[in-house]
Amino acid sequence: MNTLKLVAEKPVPLDSENPKKGISLFFKLQVDGANIVDGPVVDLKALGQSADRSGVYAVLVCSCGDPGCDVVTAEVEATAQTIQWKRLLRADDSGRPPKPVNIAPLVFEKSAYRAAIENAMKGIQDHQNRIAPISVLGPTGPYLQ
Repeated sequence: MNTLKLVAEKPVPLDSENPKKGISLFFKLQVDGANIVDGPVVDLKALGQSADRSGVYAVLVCSCGDPGCDVVTAEVEATAQTIQWKRLLRADDSGRPPKPVNIAPLVFEKSAYRAAIENAMKGIQDHQNRIAPISVLGPTGPYLQ
């Protein structure tokens, strides 16, 4: 089985002149201890949805939040015990066809997969306890928690 880990990057102030307005917190996705791609960051909402049902999910998107800019989609098969990423494709705004990310298939134990997502969410809550609001990357761009 593969291991999933979400690693928080350094928080970025939403307003550099007034850091109390909040921060953007981005996560990199690691599989078996290595980033799977450079650039895009985790879409926690899509990743969380992929823990519950099969489908195609934009698990990594550009930090600007626009999936048309830079996106990695995963074809996911969710079973009672495992989450399998059958195929990964990366697309950008170049107009070229999406390219395969040649690390699939990946198989994760479902409870460990969910725990990785929950740990990331706990990290967000920890930041919220220190400074609010916080911007988290969602499927249509950053949104405030």
